[in-house]
Amino acid sequence: MADPGDAPATLGELALEVRSKNAGPFWMTLEAFMPDDQAYRIADALITAELISELYHVPPASLQIFRIPDLRVVKVSFPRPIVQGSLRDRDMHAGQHHVPLANVNVSAAQRKHHPRDLMTATSVNATESLARWDTPALSNALDALRLRPRGAGYSDGSIQRITGTAAPMVGRAVTARMAAREPGEDGISVSHLHKAIAQTDGPVVVVLEDRDDPAGAGAFLGEVNGSLLAALPVKGVITNGRVRDVAELRAFPYPVYAAGLCVARAYMRLTDVGTDVTVAGLTVRPGDLLHGDEHGVLHLPPGALPDIIEQAELIRENEQKIVEWSRSADFSVDKLLQLRRGELAEAACGCRKPAPPGHMLCVRPSARSTMPGGQVWSGRLTCDDFRLVGLKLIFLVVTRAVSVLGLSRREA
Repeated sequence: MADPGDAPATLGELALEVRSKNAGPFWMTLEAFMPDDQAYRIADALITAELISELYHVPPASLQIFRIPDLRVVKVSFPRPIVQGSLRDRDMHAGQHHVPLANVNVSAAQRKHHPRDLMTATSVNATESLARWDTPALSNALDALRLRPRGAGYSDGSIQRITGTAAPMVGRAVTARMAAREPGEDGISVSHLHKAIAQTDGPVVVVLEDRDDPAGAGAFLGEVNGSLLAALPVKGVITNGRVRDVAELRAFPYPVYAAGLCVARAYMRLTDVGTDVTVAGLTVRPGDLLHGDEHGVLHLPPGALPDIIEQAELIRENEQKIVEWSRSADFSVDKLLQLRRGELAEAACGCRKPAPPGHMLCVRPSARSTMPGGQVWSGRLTCDDFRLVGLKLIFLVVTRAVSVLGLSRREA
């Protein structure tokens, strides 16, 4: 870390430690351990699929990013460019691969890679294209791209769309928290929320966490606050609490997601604006990209665009082939039972065809990427990779045996 009086220039200086290691013979993991919550938020926003793809020349679709705020750790895993222990492996323990990440200039990288800083024309068009898709299709695409754990990143069903049309909701999050059950002196002016909305580029989704336990003692959103939000570029409101004046809310041009309806305001007041919030099991940070429809709300992680659209189209194409076949005259129970598991899995993972002979995994096709030093990674694990590992292990065993035999003879 840098001296306390110096502003850290690189991620390595900001972090307690940045390190790399193997995650089995075919994958490696980068880890950034941060000293406090503020440093973690910087690293969390900085370490995106785009940044790692640029540093290590790997396809964004091959990355897995794990964010652990309780431990202030961000971990990134991706396939090794060279299988561990193979004849071409120059770093068997993957202990040196953290250096490019540690040397990232924090300020420069935030300006280049932080997706929340500016909504460019390209990003606006890509965001608008999300409105043509439903949340299940985009969720399937995220699973295929491996940009999030499968059990996270979407609302848990405890909230429903109270008002709104069939059109999906897409926008950047402006967050706030409220309380209403008991009186308190911790309230702030609602103008803080209006200011945050006005300062956000592009369409906005307001995400309001009701801090009461249980939530829903009083409503923030009703006719008056709803009318003020309708005058701003708000595309949706999400809360784990309750709302009221539902007839008036139905007339507003944005959907409302809530746990239900209530009668009164009670002691309602906003307590925070611009903080991390948790609503319906979904943790949202200011600037996060959100998508919602009648199924619920989906968080789109950094790096999802534009690949998520292509992946969703590919998955839909494969799924429709199965659906069309199930409705055709060619369908039969015998043919259904004869289908290989991999053929049905293709539609779920977005593969264009089953994994060819010599491959262990059904892999999504991706462009070949060149690693530092001219090494090439195709995104697939072949039998040749396993043969190289086997030959290396045999070599190590034979070398050890010869060494032991030589020692035994000398002792004799």
